[in-house]
Amino acid sequence: MPESKPYRSPAVPRRLLIALGLSLLLHALLFVGTRLDLRPPPDLQPLDVTLVRTLPKPEPLAAAAQPAPAAEKKPPRPKPPPKKPEAAITDKPIEAPEPPPEPAKPEPAPETAAAPENVATTDTPAGPADSAAAAATPSPDAAPGGSSAWPRAGRISYAAFMGERRYPMGRNTHQWEIKEDGSYEFSALSEPVTVTPIPWFQPGRKLWESTGHFTAAGLRPDRFVERQEGRPGELAVEMDWKKGQIRSAAGTAPLPENAQDTLSFLYQIGYPGVVSSGNLAVTTGGTLVEYRLEQIGEEALQMPWGQVWRTLHLRASYGTGREMTDVWIAIEHFSLPVQIRTIDPKGVIYYLMATDIRISRDTVAQMPTR
Repeated sequence: MPESKPYRSPAVPRRLLIALGLSLLLHALLFVGTRLDLRPPPDLQPLDVTLVRTLPKPEPLAAAAQPAPAAEKKPPRPKPPPKKPEAAITDKPIEAPEPPPEPAKPEPAPETAAAPENVATTDTPAGPADSAAAAATPSPDAAPGGSSAWPRAGRISYAAFMGERRYPMGRNTHQWEIKEDGSYEFSALSEPVTVTPIPWFQPGRKLWESTGHFTAAGLRPDRFVERQEGRPGELAVEMDWKKGQIRSAAGTAPLPENAQDTLSFLYQIGYPGVVSSGNLAVTTGGTLVEYRLEQIGEEALQMPWGQVWRTLHLRASYGTGREMTDVWIAIEHFSLPVQIRTIDPKGVIYYLMATDIRISRDTVAQMPTR
């Protein structure tokens, strides 16, 4: 009877297993590396940041005055200055109703009715943050319309929704900083979360970055980058203004004047003096797309914190007539985009609604064109 020998596994499968293990390890490292690259924008700790949403104009805020106005009617005209710095904010609304026969503004009647209520809103619910914001931030009149001053840094947090019924989809954070030399850095971080299965929904964070210079004509992007969690590499576009070229993975093409990327576009259209109608070339990370701009008109927008803001509704159509991006910019707050609606090629609607807006105390004026 032949002697039985112990079974030995062949050496080849063992090598294959080792190779397979190394391959899996490398892929895991690559995936982790992609996740580490997608970090949220850094905090603006060195900058003094205040809430801009606590500095609304009297007219839109009259309806939001809920705290007992009667209590505030006691010190309407006895000079609020002794009451904290907030008196500086309420000074203007209080003095406006006093001389109704000779109003300095074109709309004295509404202001006379709204001023007492507005005093209640600024004094009662507002805390120290409100007075600091009002004292440090330029008056709303001097923001987008008559001046080119702009917050040197800021952050806007958005809630993301899908469809007209606004199903929650996650959140989005925009952040910017303009440096002393006039260069800027913009970033937008999308963090999608959904509770219902959607066939085309791609989970994972996505980061957009736009860098360039702040000029007399607004934002002039030099580089635009898109990175997505779980996808190696990045989509990058470079704009060479000296050579008049735009370079990307799609190749090189002529660079039109005032061209923008999808992130800088959202802020450029609200910049003072920028034409908000006509055509504008915008890159989405590849080739340039022609945006057809139009002004829909002024609209009152109910903000999540209970105030009503005056906004200008702008629309950009592109591709087929079905695709478009609508932006509502805050007229009295540096023309910041407070609501964004996008319709994709499938006809799916996405909303971004500002839930928190913070800006630096420091503002920057026009920079000379490079």
